[in-house]
Amino acid sequence: MKKLMKYKWAAGAAVIAALALAVTGSVLFLGSGRRMRVEHAYYVEDGKLVESQGSWSLAYREDRGTVLSGSGEKKNMTEDGTVLYLKEEDKVLLPQPYVLQFAADNYIYRMEYFSTAQKTEEGILLRDGADSVLAPGGILYDGKDTYVFLEDVRLTVDGESRELPALSSVHAVYANRLEICSYPGGAEEIPLYVDSQVEISFSEGRLLMPLTDRVLLANQSWQLMVGSADYLPRINAWKE
Repeated sequence: MKKLMKYKWAAGAAVIAALALAVTGSVLFLGSGRRMRVEHAYYVEDGKLVESQGSWSLAYREDRGTVLSGSGEKKNMTEDGTVLYLKEEDKVLLPQPYVLQFAADNYIYRMEYFSTAQKTEEGILLRDGADSVLAPGGILYDGKDTYVFLEDVRLTVDGESRELPALSSVHAVYANRLEICSYPGGAEEIPLYVDSQVEISFSEGRLLMPLTDRVLLANQSWQLMVGSADYLPRINAWKE
C-alpha cells in the first residue's frame, strides 16, 4: 500500500511540474539555477546570424553561467555576453545579469539572467521575473564588451556612420573586432585596429565609447559604465 501511495505521489508531482512548466513559459527552476526552452531565436557570432532550427534549451547555473544547446548547437552564452533574439516576440533575452544604465535619470539597476527587453507600441518593456517597466531609453551592459541599446543610436567607426534601431547590440573588443547586430536580423563584423575609434551617439547628447567603457555626457563630463551588476537594485525599485 505504501509503495502504491508513493507511486501515486510521484506521478502527481510529475503532472504538477508539467503544468508549472506550461504556465511559466517553459522555465524550470533547478537547485542552483533554471532552464528554459526557446524557439524562432537567433544570436550573432563572428558577424553572422546563428538561427535555431527547431528549439534551443538554455540552462543557467551559478558555476558556469548560461549554456545554449539543441539543434546541433552548443554555446556558453555568458563567456562573451551573447544576447538571444526572439524573432516572433520583438524581444531580446539576456543570458546573464546585465547593468541597466541611463534609463531612469541617474539610477542604475540590475537585470537578472533570463530578463527580457521587448519592443512594444508604448516603448521598450523591460521584464525581470514578475516585475516590468517601460524604459524611455538607455543601455544594457554585460560589464565587459556587449551593449544593447534601448533607443535608436548612431554608430560611428573610424569616421563612417550608420543608424542602429532600438534593441540593436554591439560586441566591441579593442584592437580586435566590432560585432554588430542591427535589429532586426542584421549582422556584421568590422575589424578594429589599435588606433580605431568607435563612438555611439544618443539623441540626448550622450556619447558612448565602447572600447573604453565610458560615456561623455551632454554637460561634457565623463561617466564610466558600471562593470558589475552584483550589488545593484533590481527594477522592482525603479524610480522615474
